[in-house]
Amino acid sequence: MKELILKKDGQQWLKSKITCYDKFLSEDHEHTFDFAILVFPESFTLDDIELQKDMYTYYSEVPVCQYIITQTMKNESAEVKKIESFFQSNFKGRVVR
Repeated sequence: MKELILKKDGQQWLKSKITCYDKFLSEDHEHTFDFAILVFPESFTLDDIELQKDMYTYYSEVPVCQYIITQTMKNESAEVKKIESFFQSNFKGRVVR
C-alpha cells in the first residue's frame, strides 16, 4: 500500500493510502480508515468489479465511501449504468457517487 501525505502550511493535513486489488489480496488490512474513495481511472466492466467484490465490500464499511468515474468511463455509459446499479444493489447506500 502506498502512502500519500498532503500538507497545508507545513503541517500534515491529510494522510491517505493508495492500493489496488493485487495489493489488497497480498497485504494485511488496517481498520483505521475514516473514508474511502474508489477511483475508476480507466475502462472497467461490471465483470471486473464483481471479481473484486471482496475489496469493495471491505472498503465500503468505512463511514464515508464514494466512487469516482473518470471521463473515460463516462463515455461508456451503458457499462457505467450497470456498475452504478451493482453498487446500489450490493452496498445498500454505503457507497455513493
